[in-house]
Amino acid sequence: MARIKFESVGKHYPNGFVALENLNLDIADKEFLVLLGPSGCGKSTTLNMIAGLEDVTEGNLYFDNEVMNIVPPHKRDVARSSRCWSGARTNCQVASASVWRWGGPWCGNPRYF
Repeated sequence: MARIKFESVGKHYPNGFVALENLNLDIADKEFLVLLGPSGCGKSTTLNMIAGLEDVTEGNLYFDNEVMNIVPPHKRDVARSSRCWSGARTNCQVASASVWRWGGPWCGNPRYF
C-alpha cells in the first residue's frame, strides 16, 4: 500500500450537508487502523474518499506525497486487490464500506462500483 495522509479534508454536498469536516490523519504504510464512531460520523465517507468513490471537496488527500483528489478510482489501485480476499481481513488492502455493501468477500476479477 502507501502512506495515506488527510490534510484538512472535508466533504460537503451541494445541498449543504457536511459529511466530514477538517479531517487531519496520517496513516503510515502497512499500519493497521480502525475507524470507530457512531452512525453518520464520516467513517464510510473517509474510506470512500480513499477509494475514490467520493470526491474530496476541501483539503488534500495524499498517497505517499502525491495528491489524489482528482485521481480516478481505477488509477488508485485501492478499490480492488490483486490478491484473493476470502474473509481474512489481513489480506485486504482497503476494506471499504462499498465492498461490504455490494456483497462482501470477493475473489477473482475485481468489481468497480
